[in-house]
Amino acid sequence: MSSSEVKVAACIPIGALDRYGYQYIWRDALAIQAQAFDKVYLYSTTRQNIGLEINIPNVELVVIDDVLFELDETGVECFSIYKIYNAYNHSLHVAKNEHMDFLFCSAINCYIDDENSHNMRVYLERIKAEGRPFGYFAKAFQLYDKVCYPNSLLPLIANLDFVDDIKIDVDVMEYKGARYGWKGGLQRDFPFYIIDVFGIETLEDFKLKFDWYIKAYMQEWQGKDVFFDAQKEVDKFSKKVSKVVVNESYENKELVKRISQYIVKDSLVRTVPFKSASLPFVLFKSFLLKILSLLGITRFIGNK
Repeated sequence: MSSSEVKVAACIPIGALDRYGYQYIWRDALAIQAQAFDKVYLYSTTRQNIGLEINIPNVELVVIDDVLFELDETGVECFSIYKIYNAYNHSLHVAKNEHMDFLFCSAINCYIDDENSHNMRVYLERIKAEGRPFGYFAKAFQLYDKVCYPNSLLPLIANLDFVDDIKIDVDVMEYKGARYGWKGGLQRDFPFYIIDVFGIETLEDFKLKFDWYIKAYMQEWQGKDVFFDAQKEVDKFSKKVSKVVVNESYENKELVKRISQYIVKDSLVRTVPFKSASLPFVLFKSFLLKILSLLGITRFIGNK
């Protein structure tokens, strides 16, 4: 935690922590996040986590009906993406009542290193001083033992001075009815970033995650029926990784090593061949997208 004047809480929704790829690093990632924030609210979507032992003073496990997945007629929990966002929206008011200044909408397999934690607080002090209702954070991938440059920007840090006018939706901050979405593209110059440890699932983990979580998510959110195809998912992973750039100058190598030692040998990131993008190519692409945005063309193609 920091001596910064702003108080920053994080909300981290959690489901089952013994499968789907969440079983490997969640404890370490949570401990690192607990150091970055003044308070961490773990909202469980599953009854499996009732009584979960954390033993970190500023981390609180929260179990409420509005966040727990509904049970079907056989007693099986049914995934709903909106339960996760119920956690974020509920924690807005909990954090406000506990005199926090900001709520950061985070995830369990992410972490923030010390430098980015400091830079986050400097950024949020400016957001508060300027009276802005929300802030963004950039997100970078850790690919096994490498950290990449951030390649997305999410508007998911709420200024709690505006709590009554804010609602959080899927990758969207809603303020007084206006919706602000995420932004793709290289975010190398953004003040700070969070690191998402990517591709740590084995193919078996991913199939379990797909059949229970992704199928329900796509049907509920987009009305699409999807079916697991191992090769298709491997290709999607490779394609996604090919768009990011490894940051060869990233300095906190001990922290990366600490996390990477828990990434199993048959994880996607260690078994699927991939090649990340070159920095000059991505810089050119980012420049081109900015030009297209100024011309009003990107609204027709979205954030690719």
